Amino acid sequence: MLSLIYEFQVSKISVARKHTENIQKAANWIIKKLLENESQKEIINLAARYTYVGKLFLSDNMINQPVLTNGFVTNENMNRVPEYTKELLSQIPDMDDVIHVLMHMWENFDGSGIPDKQKAWEIPLESRILRVCMDYEYFLDKNQGKQNKTIDALFNEAHRLYDFRIIAYYDQYLASLNLRGKSGSIREVPMLVSELQPGYMLSRNIITQSGLKLIAGGTKLNEDNIHKILTVNKEEGIIGSIYVYDSLKS
Repeated sequence: MLSLIYEFQVSKISVARKHTENIQKAANWIIKKLLENESQKEIINLAARYTYVGKLFLSDNMINQPVLTNGFVTNENMNRVPEYTKELLSQIPDMDDVIHVLMHMWENFDGSGIPDKQKAWEIPLESRILRVCMDYEYFLDKNQGKQNKTIDALFNEAHRLYDFRIIAYYDQYLASLNLRGKSGSIREVPMLVSELQPGYMLSRNIITQSGLKLIAGGTKLNEDNIHKILTVNKEEGIIGSIYVYDSLKS
């Protein structure tokens, strides 16, 4: 039955197959950075395949619209998408945890979302991860495949709509896809703070544990900003790894 629901989802919603595959890969990578709990990894892996099922009850002229626009419900019918998700998947045994995650994907980080106005850490971690992954796909299409512009759009709404840590990890997930370099692209490599040297060029933003953008991607490191990174990392910590362009190390 789950397979049938998935196939119905991807046949009815034009972007669903591509998006859910991308969401699943990104969500699995991110949650491994945050958790060691295998059961939660299994939950998010399954939930990622069904991020669009609640929209199957919508009319054809609404089914491809986003549930939220700028953090607000796109139209009154979208208020019922979490309820529709539960209604459809509750027919299948042992799906309670997956349903709980999917129902809370549209909670905004500031508590203004749907269905229960959960706020910040009240929102399940898996839901916060899927929200960033899902919205990244939507904005990437809207921005004609421009990754940097899409990540910047998400960062601009950190704390209001999103958990900033998830955005930081998503940015690093994109860097991890380029570890070997694609045709015509520059390879990105993760570095330890202790390995940084003047002349290295950052390929991604460095974000602190409090959500501050410490140094922007594209910055060529010197002794001053390396000292800044070392100091902040010791006092507060930074999120994840630091990525640099491999061929731009001096």
